[in-house]
Amino acid sequence: MDISGGAPRLLTQEMVDRTSRVITMDCSLDEACLATTVPTAGWGLADAADRPIAEVRDLIEQKVRGLLAER
Repeated sequence: MDISGGAPRLLTQEMVDRTSRVITMDCSLDEACLATTVPTAGWGLADAADRPIAEVRDLIEQKVRGLLAER
């Protein structure tokens, strides 16, 4: 998946309402004050902007593979 043209966006209640799971990279959903009725997880990938893109990509891939293994 090529996300090179993307940019971070604030998570909105509408986005949460359309999902089956919410995953944040660094922030807490509590900080955003969003009501969720779906499973949530924070991956704690703080300061991703200061890391090499390959390292961040590998960390995300590892986390996604873990999610897929749960199915």
